[in-house]
Amino acid sequence: MAIKLLIVEDHPIVRLGINMLFENLEDVFIMGETGSVSEALHLIPAFQPDVVLMDIELSGINAIATIKDLHPETVVVA
Repeated sequence: MAIKLLIVEDHPIVRLGINMLFENLEDVFIMGETGSVSEALHLIPAFQPDVVLMDIELSGINAIATIKDLHPETVVVA
């Protein structure tokens, strides 16, 4: 069973590089990618990924604090 991955990174070139790292792995399925926290907050409940790979600082927003505030049960690895 493949791990469902959502990539959240605001720099397109970095996002492309991350995508290239995971796209050929059989046990990882990239469900989607976005460059914004607001879109990620809509995609997470819709896609229900197993892992969200998120930039720590997205456009001045502390992603770790945002996730902990919205989903306190979520384990954050930084």
